[in-house]
Amino acid sequence: MRVTQRTTIFLASLALLMALLAFALGTAPFTPALVLAALAIPLASLTIVLGARRLSIVALYWAIAAILSLPLSRLLSVRIDNVLVAMTVIGIGVSTALLVDYLRSRREA
Repeated sequence: MRVTQRTTIFLASLALLMALLAFALGTAPFTPALVLAALAIPLASLTIVLGARRLSIVALYWAIAAILSLPLSRLLSVRIDNVLVAMTVIGIGVSTALLVDYLRSRREA
């Protein structure tokens, strides 16, 4: 079965949306964020194989950040707010770098 590029980008976008929602919900004390992140990780991994690499890498980052934010804050004895801000800044940097790479490759093609 051949998957079209449009379907792959839709699935990668869905994984990214789930991962961002999981990261945003991860700030609450009770949260279904782990379920969303747990679903986003395999979906993003699948879409990497199918060809949507940049979008899937961003989705993987946000899903992993949603899962690791609380354990990381406890391990480092840092407030969760500081960890979330640091992960957000890093995530925006990763997302921007991949967007610039996409725009550069699209301009050259």
